[in-house]
Amino acid sequence: VNEVNRSNMGLTLDVGHMLMAGENPGQSIAMVGASKKLFGIQLNDGYTRLAAEDGMMFGSVHPYMALEIMYYLQKVDYQGHLYFDTFPQRTDPVKEAEFNIQRVKMFWKAAKKLKALGIDAVMDKQDAIGALNLSDEALMWARQQQKQGTQYVSNSSNDDAATFVESSAESSISDDDLTKTHTDNELAAAVDLDMNNIASTAFSEKTVSSFGAT
Repeated sequence: VNEVNRSNMGLTLDVGHMLMAGENPGQSIAMVGASKKLFGIQLNDGYTRLAAEDGMMFGSVHPYMALEIMYYLQKVDYQGHLYFDTFPQRTDPVKEAEFNIQRVKMFWKAAKKLKALGIDAVMDKQDAIGALNLSDEALMWARQQQKQGTQYVSNSSNDDAATFVESSAESSISDDDLTKTHTDNELAAAVDLDMNNIASTAFSEKTVSSFGAT
C-alpha cells in the first residue's frame, strides 16, 4: 500500500483473518491506522487457529481483544465503516446482527471509559496487572450501562435492523467530556453521541492483548 502511494488505496482488516494469521488485531489496527490507510474493519471472533476462521459473534471468545480493538479504533480516529462478518449457521441472522451491534456499542463505551480511567498512563508504565484491572472495571461499567439502557436485541424485522444499523448523527464530544469528574450517566450519554459518528453497514452472512503485555 505504501509503495502504491495512492489516496484511494488502503486496507480492510478482518478480525477473523488476523486471528487465523496469528496477528494481534489491536496491534494491526494501530499500525495501519497510524498510516491513515485503514479503510474498513470486519468484526467477528473465533478461536485462534492458524488458517481457520470461525466467524463467531464479536467479543464472544475474546472480550479483552474486542475491547482493545475498540480502543485502537478510537485512538487512530477511525471514521470508516464497521462490518460484521459472522456466520449465523444456527442462529437467526437478524438477531445475530442485532446482537453484534449491541456488543459493539458496549465495547465502544468500555473503551471510552478505559481511556477516562487512565489506561494510557498504565500502559506507559508497562503495568500489565493494572491494565487488566482497568479493563475489568471498564467492561463491568459498560455492561451495567447496557443493562440500564436500551437493549438492542429484539424481534424486529430486517427493515428495522437495517434502519438501526445505518443511523448516524453528528457529535461534538471531546476528550475533555470523558474525564473522571463526570458522572457515569454523563459519560454514557457522551459515548452514545460519539458512537453515532461511526457509520455501520448491514450484516454480511458470509490473543494476547497488548493491554497485558510487559
